[in-house]
Amino acid sequence: MKRIYTFHLVLILLSVLNAHHSLAQREYLDEVFKIVEEHSIRRDSIDFGKIKNDAYSRLGKTQSIEECYPIVRFILSEIGDRHSFFMEKNQVNRWKSTSKIGNVTQPASFSGKVLNNDIGFIHMRGFSSGDSISILEYANNLQGLIKSIDSKNIRGWILDLRENAGGN
Repeated sequence: MKRIYTFHLVLILLSVLNAHHSLAQREYLDEVFKIVEEHSIRRDSIDFGKIKNDAYSRLGKTQSIEECYPIVRFILSEIGDRHSFFMEKNQVNRWKSTSKIGNVTQPASFSGKVLNNDIGFIHMRGFSSGDSISILEYANNLQGLIKSIDSKNIRGWILDLRENAGGN
């Protein structure tokens, strides 16, 4: 009888500990849903109830916030707005530190020329960085390109964004 009692006590403790672990992960997903429900461009046409049920059912035996990352990616894929994305902490750190890794100007990100002696043409592929130094240098380089093309003969501009995947 004592063994059965001990066994049940261990099961109860394990379930309490597991509930404690999943509480932090559940709060994390709650925060994800708060952000997504408020900011998604498709928020008025999404069945968040279904997505929430599917997402919370995936919590299972997750032991850390990091183990929730695939669930966050699942949520964003279900929303399907093609604008939302998820970056892990190490990715955010790299994104915020582009000037420290020598990737400041991203020279292939834009180019320009004069067409028919009177049309300024800028081709922009996109630029993405959270590093203020990189952002400023990119903007300065782009402005320098525009100034080098601009003249009193320019009657208009074409900004070619066909290969621009976005960014800042």
